[in-house]
Amino acid sequence: MIRVLYDHQIFDLQSHGGVSNGAVQLISNLPSYINVKLGVKRTNNVHLLSSKIGNAKPYLCTEETFITTRYFRGKARLYNYLRSRFIDFRPWELNRDYSIKLIESGCYDVFHPTYFFWYFLDYLKSKPFVLTIHDLTPEHFFEDKNDTQIQARNILIDKAAHITVNSKYTRDDVMEYYKVPESKISVIYRGAPSVISFSKEKRYPFDYILYVGARTECYKNFFPMLKHLRPFLEKYENFKLICTGVAFSQKEQSVIQELGLENRIINQFCTSEGLMNLYSNAFCFIYPSKSEGFGLPILEAYQANCPVLLNNASCFPEIAGDAAIFFDINNKESNLSDRLEELLAMSSDNKNLLLSKQRERLSIYSWEDSSRKLAEVYKLLCQ
Repeated sequence: MIRVLYDHQIFDLQSHGGVSNGAVQLISNLPSYINVKLGVKRTNNVHLLSSKIGNAKPYLCTEETFITTRYFRGKARLYNYLRSRFIDFRPWELNRDYSIKLIESGCYDVFHPTYFFWYFLDYLKSKPFVLTIHDLTPEHFFEDKNDTQIQARNILIDKAAHITVNSKYTRDDVMEYYKVPESKISVIYRGAPSVISFSKEKRYPFDYILYVGARTECYKNFFPMLKHLRPFLEKYENFKLICTGVAFSQKEQSVIQELGLENRIINQFCTSEGLMNLYSNAFCFIYPSKSEGFGLPILEAYQANCPVLLNNASCFPEIAGDAAIFFDINNKESNLSDRLEELLAMSSDNKNLLLSKQRERLSIYSWEDSSRKLAEVYKLLCQ
């Protein structure tokens, strides 16, 4: 039996999201010889609460939901008073104290922090820890080199007993940027998303290209994508672009208006079921990003039988293999419109072949396999 202790960090930082969901999936599928302890007492993370990991309870409340969801005079003052008196109203501190208590106890063989805050170094003593690095996007694209993740990696990488990454692309990045030997890094791919039921009913009377997730300006390539999509959208009036996620920023709205696309682009927030519906009815899913650690939306699109168009960069060729249509893009030029034209002109047989390759590619990504590889890392550190 190998005892592994996980801390609270990502489950306090995210109520939902890819990193916390990935952690839950990996932990849930570990083989039976791995005994898991989790330093979380209270959380609002939906992935953790719906799992069988640990015994964390939901937050007592937030300021918005305290007593009632309605505002009343003195609500904030009363809530803050309770926060000052009772740690149950401060989940981060409650969970951090609990994690520290478990770390200090020494009743584990390997520690695996779920994010990059390095508070635990003062309490670990001689116990080994595993560090997971999802990507080096901040190192490459953030102007602020004092970014929290960069600071943390500078401190933790040398001290970690082993490092896990989501792709060979990120492994090579870590080796080059931080001069880490390959023997210290294990590539553990993400698994395919859980199959969920969703309506396949077509909700829009037009064809659309689907963009999913964040639009961070420095590396997501959202603005260049809009620029190079315009010729296709101008030529085919029955096509639009649907973007999921947060509402467009003022700058995004301005760029969309400058390109004359304000009537051709829709922003939509949706549930998991709604997102799968969007995938299943889309002409294609497009992923123009310069840098990703894995690219989970690729697998989501595969699952919904949606043709995938990817920037020929980052980890995308590694993750998708030949099960995608690749394009090149930068601020000045792109063959994106040509690739869209090719997909539009594609015969039924060739399109079915593409979708068949996508389904085949999806089958190689398994949380069970990923968790088994993670367990091997733990076993290695305990020899």
